[in-house]
Amino acid sequence: MFKKNHNQSMGQYGENIAKKYYQELGYEIIAQNYHSRYGEIDLLCKKEGLILIVEVKTRQGNRYGYGEEIINNQKIKGLIHTYQIFAAIHNLPNYFDIEICVIELKNQEKTIKRFLL
Repeated sequence: MFKKNHNQSMGQYGENIAKKYYQELGYEIIAQNYHSRYGEIDLLCKKEGLILIVEVKTRQGNRYGYGEEIINNQKIKGLIHTYQIFAAIHNLPNYFDIEICVIELKNQEKTIKRFLL
């Protein structure tokens, strides 16, 4: 039980870091932790009319693999289906980019890495 709560807290902490980071880059956060039956979008961002789906992975090491390696085809399909539902409800465009944002935490240092899919 503790491990799950710790992982959830660390994940939320990483998402908050990512949210601030994308806002500093000029993105508007139009949704955070949006759920559908197909999955969840951590951050949904918009900048100059372009939509960016962001999957945030927070790591304190690579013991369980690198954050960018954890995303599989099933997860990508879930992100796409979830965005399609959100887009239909909110009248957003059908085109978008998907990005993995890896937050690495080590000795009070934060490193942010971005991977466009």
